Amino acid sequence: MKSTDDVGNQACDKTIFHELEHSFTLETPLSDVWEFLWNTERVARCIPGCNQVSVIQDNRQYAAQVTKKMGPFAVAICLEIDVIEVRPPHFLTVSIRGLDHRLRSEVTQVISLQLSSAGESTQIDIRGKFSITGLLGHLSKNLIVGQVSQVLDEFSDSLRQAILYR
Repeated sequence: MKSTDDVGNQACDKTIFHELEHSFTLETPLSDVWEFLWNTERVARCIPGCNQVSVIQDNRQYAAQVTKKMGPFAVAICLEIDVIEVRPPHFLTVSIRGLDHRLRSEVTQVISLQLSSAGESTQIDIRGKFSITGLLGHLSKNLIVGQVSQVLDEFSDSLRQAILYR
């Protein structure tokens, strides 16, 4: 995972910025992976802590509820997810914004997935940027980056299992 250390510190708020990179290969043809990525319910089951997802506008906008233990906090974030760029069947970018009102924290992310065919397998390259403000922004950046890395690993494994055993 690649990291950028832009940590802003304001008088009463702190923000953590981070860039992420994660790659993995699925032993499934690209067309099957692309089709699966548009099955909202099945993809949601691959996201650690995602316990609810709803379609606001098909293939454009979604809402989700994610709960996750982060350091000493139990985080419950309501997410707004907007698809901002699509180039079938190779590229997808989403913008994600969420709030945990109890912890007065906001998470924003822009994540891109690049799919490339490798014979009967598909390489998935995930690139993104995120920021965390509020109370969660006061946690150790190493803790946050470790959590994000763990979530990406769990997502990759769950996606692999869901696609292979559908």
